Amino acid sequence: MHRRRLLAGLSTACLAVLAGCDGVVPSGGADEGPSTDTATASATPSLPYLGPRPRTLLDEPRGIRLRNATGESRLVTLALDRGDSQVFLDTREVPPATLVRYDRLVRRRDDYRVVVETGAGARHVRSWTPAPWTGDLLVTTDREVTSRTTATCGPDCGPATDALDDEKVLVLDNPGTAEVAVDVRLGAPWAPDLDRRYTVPGAGRLALPVPDWSSNYPVQIGYGDRTVDHEWRTSDGDRIYVSVAGPPRLRCSTPTASWWW
Repeated sequence: MHRRRLLAGLSTACLAVLAGCDGVVPSGGADEGPSTDTATASATPSLPYLGPRPRTLLDEPRGIRLRNATGESRLVTLALDRGDSQVFLDTREVPPATLVRYDRLVRRRDDYRVVVETGAGARHVRSWTPAPWTGDLLVTTDREVTSRTTATCGPDCGPATDALDDEKVLVLDNPGTAEVAVDVRLGAPWAPDLDRRYTVPGAGRLALPVPDWSSNYPVQIGYGDRTVDHEWRTSDGDRIYVSVAGPPRLRCSTPTASWWW
């Protein structure tokens, strides 16, 4: 995308208000943070919904969420391309602490190129390949522009699947560029309810629904040469986030509950 795109014609989208850290949902929501402004509109992008064979289509369309994490308005252009074809283009002034939702942009399983530019001169380019196990793409503008996808482990992903409560979720965040193999143990060491290894892609997120059997969950996370044990009290929040790049960092959905090792 060239700089001339920055002031291209406006398309419409949807702005949503999020409260707290409760954004881990199977549809691809992430820990997007609170929003203060809201508006509604309808998006009419060029949708590449058709594929040569049904297996090239996703079960549900995927979209992009654009979050302004700063305390001031940002002029942002977002472009989505497939090869030499433009799928979607939007330029708008995004209020502070606001999430813009571009829902149902693509359904075809393909390689896309996402380019984001701000009026302040920041530019972010990445490839995006939607898959059945990933949700929407989250783009965040802060001191720099970053993006990540969310992978959700569904009801068929492990032994602890008889009674899943979507209100309790263990989230593995990988802010690094390389994929990370993570060993997750949930429950007592001698009889864990979940004991599996997962691969979290670079700049990606994996959300694991947790069986609803207790208010205290012993959690052990291991990756590389690091291991961390933690007693997860759901009174601190029904979602626990674990960073698995560099020193482990844990926090719950209550913003004041954070731990470092």
